[in-house]
Amino acid sequence: MSDEALPLVCFPAGGLYREAMFAQLEREGRRWFVAFSGSSLQSVVAAVAGKAIRVTGFRLRAASAATASFLNGSAGASRSGVLRLPANGGIDLGFATQGYFQTNPGVALVVTTSAAITGLLTYTLV
Repeated sequence: MSDEALPLVCFPAGGLYREAMFAQLEREGRRWFVAFSGSSLQSVVAAVAGKAIRVTGFRLRAASAATASFLNGSAGASRSGVLRLPANGGIDLGFATQGYFQTNPGVALVVTTSAAITGLLTYTLV
């Protein structure tokens, strides 16, 4: 594991799963810092302009049965395929250094869902 601190782009304090993300990084002994904190999705996406977003893990939860897909931009191709979440369940893909999928450089990672879900996502910029 690299000694280099991991720069994070995230939502402000109180944001969904922000503290869980920090706690997981601490448990893994990873050094990190908040490089940018924005209160809107647009500001967070703008903070990573020009880079590809490589998803290295995620956790999704749904109260009712739902589907989710990670897209390469708002009208782009699916990067994850259709993910099916059972009612009162979810999907957990733990941290994988090589990543599961990524966007093209400079393209936003968009999540579409069929119903309300919660979750967290870990990623690196490449």
